[in-house]
Amino acid sequence: MTKIFMRRYLCVLTSEAGICRVSVSTGPHGHLKSLQFSSDYRLSLVETFQVPAAVADEIKKRVADLLKGARVFGEWFKVPPETAVVALRLAVKEVTGTTVDG
Repeated sequence: MTKIFMRRYLCVLTSEAGICRVSVSTGPHGHLKSLQFSSDYRLSLVETFQVPAAVADEIKKRVADLLKGARVFGEWFKVPPETAVVALRLAVKEVTGTTVDG
């Protein structure tokens, strides 16, 4: 099995509209480019964490649960980027039992 199928990136992106997105990707920079193409606002990649593919969706779901009161739509939340990163780090720790550097 190739590495791309075994690992995923969890990404925190921010929009100049003041909202953040937490998503799963096989390539964060390509993901950003794809989202930017369809966005009216400038997007920035704030943070990425590489995790096993088997737990990536579970971590993303946990982040959505942690930020549910701030959901704007879909995977977008009205929180500062730092809050989204903290929620992502906490979700990684809760799901995998490990901490991420940074």
